[in-house]
Amino acid sequence: MTFQGSEENALESLPAGAASYVPQPRLPGQFLQTVPTALEGSVPQRAFAHPSGCLACGEYAFVLNNDAALFRPLVVYLQESLAHAGMDNATERSRVGMAVAEALDNALYHGNLQVSSALHDPDDTAYNALIEQRLQQSPYCDRHIFVSVKLSRSEAVFVIRDDGSGFDPDALPDPTDPTNLERISGRGLLLIRTFVDCVSHNSLGNEVTLVKRLNRNPVR
Repeated sequence: MTFQGSEENALESLPAGAASYVPQPRLPGQFLQTVPTALEGSVPQRAFAHPSGCLACGEYAFVLNNDAALFRPLVVYLQESLAHAGMDNATERSRVGMAVAEALDNALYHGNLQVSSALHDPDDTAYNALIEQRLQQSPYCDRHIFVSVKLSRSEAVFVIRDDGSGFDPDALPDPTDPTNLERISGRGLLLIRTFVDCVSHNSLGNEVTLVKRLNRNPVR
């Protein structure tokens, strides 16, 4: 949890192993959203359907409705797939899961529903009210989120696209600037950039590609 004057500590903690952070002004509303997502990736993994580390390659495609309840099961499934591909470090799997979860949240709330983070206030009344309204209102409620995943022995590539009008990621305040850590805008992008090796957007801004290198040697 950050508080005024501790922003640089948060920036140091994320690369060192922290799964997320909550700005102190956002504590009442965001804490209860952040902790379950972080814990989901840290619980012991259930028995895998095939031996861990033996997946040579894999490709998956998902089409999601505007339902945030679908995100956590999908993230857990992808974390297990990373274990099959040889990512033995549970902390790293958790952090990749957090990055994917943040990208999914962005696709739903800021992409498909086009709800601006500028509406955030201490109790998020206006923000949540607009979300509920647009979940029932066309064209927002008719949109989907498209997720494609490619796994190999060397890397995992996640592509997440929404049906929204897109945005300019360069227009966001620099999330790595400690003075911006207390701002809600850009928080998700900071976590994504910290937890994967490469992040890129398409020209429209409605698709993000996350690449995580697995540091595995190819089979000879």
